[in-house]
Amino acid sequence: KGLACNFVERGLRLPQPSSTGSYPNFPRFRVDEVDKCDPTITSIFGDNVYYRRDMTVYPNPVRDVVTVEIPEGKKGQIVVFDMQGQLVWSGDSDGYSDKVRIDLSQLALGSYSVEFIPDNNKERLIYTQQVIIIK
Repeated sequence: KGLACNFVERGLRLPQPSSTGSYPNFPRFRVDEVDKCDPTITSIFGDNVYYRRDMTVYPNPVRDVVTVEIPEGKKGQIVVFDMQGQLVWSGDSDGYSDKVRIDLSQLALGSYSVEFIPDNNKERLIYTQQVIIIK
């Protein structure tokens, strides 16, 4: 403690920052590894962890009816959220059709998140796509 800790102010000299580069100010996020996410993490503070995958939704932007391509013809729930996180539409995929049409004509202009949550979701995947409603 105190003087006995042998602290040396400016004891480690770092290169001068320049306009062309410096040390990164962010951590390394395992970008070189094949599995970028740790599959052993299943919950955080009691909430389940889900992995997001892209999903095909068209047309985008949309005026009224949008088509959602269900990944691999899975059975599950389709939900639409506004940008405040409010649920504005929900429905089910029967697992027999690989496409579901949703009428969004009653919704206001803006951005929405379309999500598909498969039943019996052992892989903990959620398929998502942002859509923009125009008139």
